Amino acid sequence: MFLRLLVRAATVRRSRTLTAFFAIAIAAAVATALLNLYVDLESKLSSEFRKFGANVVVVASQGQSLSPELIANIQKTLPPNGVAVPFAYVVANTSSGKPIVIAGTDFEAARRLNGWWSVTNWPSGPRAVLVGERAAASLGSEADSNSLTFSGRAFQFTRAGDLRTGGPEDSRIYLLLADFVSWTGVQPSTLELAIPGSSEEVNFAIARIRSAIVGTTAEVRPVRQIVEAETRVLGKTRAILLFSTIVIAVMVALCVLATLTASVLERRRDYAVMKALGASKQLVNAIFISESVVLAAAGAICGFILGSGIAAWIGRVNFHAAVVPRFSVFPAVFAGSLLVALVSAAVPLTILQKIEPAVLLKGD
Repeated sequence: MFLRLLVRAATVRRSRTLTAFFAIAIAAAVATALLNLYVDLESKLSSEFRKFGANVVVVASQGQSLSPELIANIQKTLPPNGVAVPFAYVVANTSSGKPIVIAGTDFEAARRLNGWWSVTNWPSGPRAVLVGERAAASLGSEADSNSLTFSGRAFQFTRAGDLRTGGPEDSRIYLLLADFVSWTGVQPSTLELAIPGSSEEVNFAIARIRSAIVGTTAEVRPVRQIVEAETRVLGKTRAILLFSTIVIAVMVALCVLATLTASVLERRRDYAVMKALGASKQLVNAIFISESVVLAAAGAICGFILGSGIAAWIGRVNFHAAVVPRFSVFPAVFAGSLLVALVSAAVPLTILQKIEPAVLLKGD
């Protein structure tokens, strides 16, 4: 009989039932999406920030270089997704004697580190170079635009692609590090690092790097603008997500409150008849609370499924990577939906307590 009463309560006044159900389902969907994004936010934002270049730089002292062994030791301290890119620099001369900055690097690692660089085509073979926009203008006036000289040693290259960043990189010519060292004999003096994770994880990695370079003349320099900007953006975005979830929950609670209150007012005579037939206040309250709990549970389940899909779509559109549904979020969404329903039922319950069968049924 108890179950039949619940079913009839849901089907007889279908419009109000659906209003409360959809309100809770929408709130659960939004909360699920926001909480999924909240959990994945750090890794996604960290991945996005890594596209803007290094957040830590290891620099050798003036006139010194970073040995291959030291670079290998630093790379071992990095987390699995960390990127380390060595750079070596010299000032060479064009065929007419103009000075031009030449940089040697690992193109594959540089491509991962500097996803924001505008490159027409990345070099893939020996003696293939990447020419900055301003450097290309300088080479255009040369009789032999594919030749460079450093310390009396000539270097013939093939122009594989053009580079445009709007920064000092536009004035450089980049070659493969092996070709650079073979030609100039100069080892890398700078190691640019992209370390993923929170500011605490980045600082921990920096401490490990400092331990790895003890006894050398190298220096670790965090790129504070990127580290601090990432921390600020992460904190503000998380605060917005949590604030939005709370505001939506409050608005839905008001909507459910209005719906349940209207439902009680419409069904006062029904509850009065139940009390007149011997139903206790506790039984009447249990029926009403059970209706609210069933609606909340159904709305939470449907909302979680819908919200997981929304989170995956947002991740695909904004981060170009799917946000995996987190089932650890479901208990919070389910409990929150129940809490909203129970809080919203508090006012209607006080109305139920005041129902007097003799007054309402007088004359019937």
